[in-house]
Amino acid sequence: MCHEFPEFWAYRLYFEPKGWRTPDGDPEEDLSGWNVRPAPPKGSRFRTVSDRPGA
Repeated sequence: MCHEFPEFWAYRLYFEPKGWRTPDGDPEEDLSGWNVRPAPPKGSRFRTVSDRPGA
């Protein structure tokens, strides 16, 4: 049984897919062509990052 590195799972959450594919954590892959998913709306229970500087 194998285990994927954290980058593999994080890229699926952070980047929007192109067709069926998302980046796979390859250190040689250029990520500049990928679109980042938008943050959850303010007030959403899924938004876990504070908007206050230094918070």
